Amino acid sequence: SELPDHLNPALALLGRMEPEEGKVFAGACLMPVLEKMIENLEPKDNPYSGLLKGLRCFVDSHFELTKKVAYG
Repeated sequence: SELPDHLNPALALLGRMEPEEGKVFAGACLMPVLEKMIENLEPKDNPYSGLLKGLRCFVDSHFELTKKVAYG
């Protein structure tokens, strides 16, 4: 239940990082958290599910991550 509380500061930090550092942080820290949050919302009809999926897609695309290599 605390993961959402830390998402905003994590995104703010990500925005201030150098690109390569941001890619490492996104793959190692942010994507696993987003995956967990999305997984926890899946069985429910939650309005935040789509938002988190969109954020996951944006971070994945922006940092050119792949689920197999970077965060899973």
